[in-house]
This record gives sequence, C-alpha cells and structure tokens, in this order.
Amino acid sequence: MLTLVSVVSHYATWLFVLLGALALRQAWILFQGLGHRRSSLFNLERETAAAKVQHAMVALLLYFTLIVSVHTIAFKVAPTLPQDIRFSGHTPPIIQVPPTADLPTDTPTAPPYSATPPPLVIITSTPLLP
Repeated sequence: MLTLVSVVSHYATWLFVLLGALALRQAWILFQGLGHRRSSLFNLERETAAAKVQHAMVALLLYFTLIVSVHTIAFKVAPTLPQDIRFSGHTPPIIQVPPTADLPTDTPTAPPYSATPPPLVIITSTPLLP
C-alpha cells in the first residue's frame, strides 16, 4: 500500500493530465451523443444515441472519481507519511525466491542446440528381383 501511495504521489501530475484528457474525450462523446439523440429520426437511432450518452456519463463519473482519488492520495495521504518511506524506492519482496537455477542436478542436460543440422539418412527400398 505504501508503494501505491508513493507511486501515485510521484506521478500525480501525469495522472491528472491523463485522466483529464480522457474526461475531455468522454465529454466530447457525450455532446455528440446528445446531438445524435436530438436529431435522430428512428427509435433505433435514438436508443443507440442514448446508450452512447449513458456510457459517456458512466465513464465521466469513473474518471472524476479517479481524479478525486489521486488528489486525495497525493495531497492528503502522502504528506502524512514519513519522508524516508515516501521516497524509499523499490523494496525487495518479503519472500525470497530460492536460487534453483544454479544448483547442479543428477540428470544430465541436453547438449546445446547447434545451427548445423544432423546429416540426413536416406533409406530407399530395394528393387524387386525378377
């Protein structure tokens, strides 16, 4: 969790730019859908435009929720953490992976693959005798 807080606080500006651009795109799709819904002649066109408006509204709600979350983490939660924890960088995992690749095994390993193909053995049938 500390890693998430430090990453979000470190990249908060870029996350705001990305989420803002995505929100602007969804706002554009929302206004297009409203225009299509207003100018539609048939019921199927109206339903398609209404679905486009609904999807854009849900996406806008999601993006604004993420913007508020990033703001809360970056400007409310992260300043309360100690300085050494916030910028400690990458920490090793709790469980260390055992070094099994360097241990010798009882079974021999296959020789390395060579680019030279093995010689071809051509087996032909014997001719029939009269």
